[in-house]
Amino acid sequence: MSKFLRNINSLLNIDDDSISNTKITEGAKKLQQFYKGDIEEKNFVDECLHFKSYVQATKDSRSSSTMNLLEFLRDQNLKDVFPNINIALSIFFVMAVTNCSAERSFSVLKRIKN
Repeated sequence: MSKFLRNINSLLNIDDDSISNTKITEGAKKLQQFYKGDIEEKNFVDECLHFKSYVQATKDSRSSSTMNLLEFLRDQNLKDVFPNINIALSIFFVMAVTNCSAERSFSVLKRIKN
């Protein structure tokens, strides 16, 4: 979990003006390597940089938190324009915070199945 958070941190703070393009590029490459099968290698870095430019150009106040960033992406119908960012943010939101919460959900599913 901590390795994933280190890699996605640059994407989560993409609306911050102080984060340089080199940090976003490095973070995007690491995140893509972490999720090779889910995120396309050749487009993800450019997608992150373009998304940063788009968010900064719109200066939408809704893009200040991570959840709002995903809602902004979907409200503006940009899922097809930035598909890998949509995937990365979706992965972030469906990850279990701790191992216990995931085990609990499987335990509940087992009870429902029986």
